[in-house]
Amino acid sequence: EGLLALLPDIAASSLPPRTALLLHSARLFAPRKPDGGVRPVAAGESFFRVAASTELCAANVQRAARDAVFPVQLGVAVHGGCEIAVHMLQAVADDADNPRLLVGLDFANAFNSVSRAAMLSALFAQPRLSPLFRMAHAAYGSRTPLFLEATSPDDASRQHLIWSQTGARQGDPLGSLLFCLAAAPAFSEVVDTVEGALGVAIIDDLTVAVPPTAEATRAALSTAREAAERASLVLKDAKCFALWPHSAPLPDGVAEVLAAAGVPLQEAGARTVLGAPIGGDPAALAEAALDVAEKHAPFFERLATDKLSVQEALQLLRVCGVPKLTYLLRCARPSVTQGAALRFDELVSRALWRILGIHAMELSPEAIDQAGLPISHGGLGIFHAERLAPLAWVAAQAQAAPFLRGAGLSTTEQRIEESAKAWDAITQSCGADAAALLPVPCLDSDRDLAPFVADPADALRLQHKLSVMQHDRSFDALLPPLGARDVDRARLLAVSAHGAGMWLYAVPTHSQTRLDNDSFRRAVRLRLGLLPVRFMPSHCRPCGVGAGSFQADPWHALSCAHLKSTVLTHRHDMVVRLLSQWIRRLGGLTIVEPQPERGDGGRRRPDLDVTIGGRRFLVDVSIRHPTAPSRVARAATGPPLVTAERGAREKTLYHGPSVAAMHPPAEFVPFVLETYGGLASQAAEFIKTVITATAQLAYVWAPPEIIHGLPYAIAVAVQRLNSRACAACLRSTFDAIPA
Repeated sequence: EGLLALLPDIAASSLPPRTALLLHSARLFAPRKPDGGVRPVAAGESFFRVAASTELCAANVQRAARDAVFPVQLGVAVHGGCEIAVHMLQAVADDADNPRLLVGLDFANAFNSVSRAAMLSALFAQPRLSPLFRMAHAAYGSRTPLFLEATSPDDASRQHLIWSQTGARQGDPLGSLLFCLAAAPAFSEVVDTVEGALGVAIIDDLTVAVPPTAEATRAALSTAREAAERASLVLKDAKCFALWPHSAPLPDGVAEVLAAAGVPLQEAGARTVLGAPIGGDPAALAEAALDVAEKHAPFFERLATDKLSVQEALQLLRVCGVPKLTYLLRCARPSVTQGAALRFDELVSRALWRILGIHAMELSPEAIDQAGLPISHGGLGIFHAERLAPLAWVAAQAQAAPFLRGAGLSTTEQRIEESAKAWDAITQSCGADAAALLPVPCLDSDRDLAPFVADPADALRLQHKLSVMQHDRSFDALLPPLGARDVDRARLLAVSAHGAGMWLYAVPTHSQTRLDNDSFRRAVRLRLGLLPVRFMPSHCRPCGVGAGSFQADPWHALSCAHLKSTVLTHRHDMVVRLLSQWIRRLGGLTIVEPQPERGDGGRRRPDLDVTIGGRRFLVDVSIRHPTAPSRVARAATGPPLVTAERGAREKTLYHGPSVAAMHPPAEFVPFVLETYGGLASQAAEFIKTVITATAQLAYVWAPPEIIHGLPYAIAVAVQRLNSRACAACLRSTFDAIPA
């Protein structure tokens, strides 16, 4: 509450001067640029950044900021602005009927060079941005301190103080907006000076499409230089570029103008602009896209290292690695990114199976397809770029449609053909229902993408909507029909049940949410339906050939009768202890295996007697293996039947007069889990009840910490003890084999 009360004071700049000075200070970093230079980045105080971000996220501020710099600037308050800019530039490159030269303008040290007086004047000229006035003036109205850590060993204990007096701080939430406001007049002047020009800017990257004449090119460059000087910016000619993306020869005189200005010219081929390839040569575009994918190879190679645990490496692969190509897939046509997507999938797949220690000979096509599904659908969340490509590109096209139409960029036959192919691919992978979300590609520019022009909201989250359809269809294709391969059907239903993938989301920052490498790899094998180890014995030696056949049930250890009194009981007890520990930590009272109360009729004891939030619960924990031979037929009809049947049977043990007569009255909770991680509805509801009760107690643990603690600790414990059960079963079998 104290922090929330501080944010309005920061926004209103009502803090004491000394406090404000410290609040507007920042730590200075100087990361290397690809060209060898340094980029000064100022990491401001977290309190100021949160307050500034909160003000900037207000809907009225977003609209006002966008209107102030639109239509040239797409880097402010435009959702997916960078992708839209790339689509607009590619549309220019595709339009052979109206050929234009693409000129990219680069300004030297732009953020740190722009005048602060110009930034504040531009801001104060926008009355609709008045919520930012006080905060911006406090941050940029006077000089502010920057602290630079010494990098030399000779002065490692020193910290250098630099006073920031010019420019917008990179890393400041207000910095980008203030820079764009100050640079907007200069950017607009460049575009307005040349008739037929189109300008697209992302913060300080301005690309102008001009008619291919010497006069237009000269006017654009000279105007850019003069307008930049008035904004305290310097045009860096050597880092500018000119791209002629058309197959027709460049008109006379243009190359000479560019050479005189020192601007490099590229004719034909493709060039990377805003992180995506732009050009008119399909082969060059595909090669540039392949280079983008190839640049990620070192990242995937480094994941398969002993310095990372398997759990850490897989999370980095899923969260940081797999999305790396999404931007390219949204910006470039599927025909351009096909080779890049295949190469990227190869890099991801190689890293995945190396991390998990799974040999290619062990993998079936079904296991590979399952790994590519979301965790909620029973997969590993390692999506296939090749399947995502048409969805991503069409969704980005829909998002860019109003901007393409507003800029007067015509629909080309090439783009329509590509849209038709992508539309067919989406229909095949997502089903006929996807047609309701997409317009039919047509050559009539007034009709193509018209629904998204009329209602841009339809394009929001379009990729997500299509991806959900694709994943649902892929899961249904993997799911065998009832009566055929019931074990695989039961397993797929179990791994897609509620909570079954929670152990994959667990962040290994605590011993209770950390899985050792062997346990994690075994849990993945269980999820994908692979053997516990690559080479399995024929049967469980203690159980015998009939009851313990590994050929009939490779995961026999999870329901082995000889392990019930040892490892499997320990697994149950571990879940009980975790529940008790967390509930006590969160302010509740627990009694493990409470003594029967008088008049209970000799009924068996629950595992926990819990009192929290003014309510009392009797909790009975049970862990079932849905693909055990005795349960697989019922589990194949649907996972709810397995847990509901067990829960209903357990509930009868505590129902009736004995529970009603307790003081205080108690509620029975059958806390039922599955070996695959699934959580019965009663168990999930009990966890929610604990979270809600703790929030009402205003305890020291915040609800997000509970959500990332209790359920994840339980999920990890189940998989850890599953692995121990398999190891114990295999050990007893191998030890019984004569040397």
